[in-house]
Amino acid sequence: MFSKTIPKSVLEETQNSAIGHSRLLILPVATRWFSNWTLLNSVKENEACLKSAIWSPKIVDNAEIKKKPERLSTLKHLLCEDTEFWANLALVEELLNPLKTAILAIEGSVIDVSKAFKVVESAFEKAVGIANKFSTEQKEEIVKVSMNVVFVIMALMFRF
Repeated sequence: MFSKTIPKSVLEETQNSAIGHSRLLILPVATRWFSNWTLLNSVKENEACLKSAIWSPKIVDNAEIKKKPERLSTLKHLLCEDTEFWANLALVEELLNPLKTAILAIEGSVIDVSKAFKVVESAFEKAVGIANKFSTEQKEEIVKVSMNVVFVIMALMFRF
């Protein structure tokens, strides 16, 4: 975000107060194929706490953070005012969910190679169906992402 410790500690305090424990946002990991879904899911699960934490005096009145008011303003707008942000986040998470499920199946020993193609094909069909919920402009980008993820799944399946 903007400071390494203040926002993290504020989010932890907000979570402990609101839900009785803390759970930090999970960042994507290059070696985990579905980590972008995990990131989106962790943001969605933290929606209420993020909306509350962003208004904390520890953030708003922090001298270091005040040096970059545009970042704080953008975060406040996205988290608290931009309803499309949360709706689109949920749709993208929904879009990635079938692909994440297919990746998990292929990564593990649950599925044999003969069934892997059908799993990937089904995940792609579901993802394209979900992509139809987006505007025409958004669809092209989402389908490209879906196709790239399916390519990655296929590469993962054949280990190249």
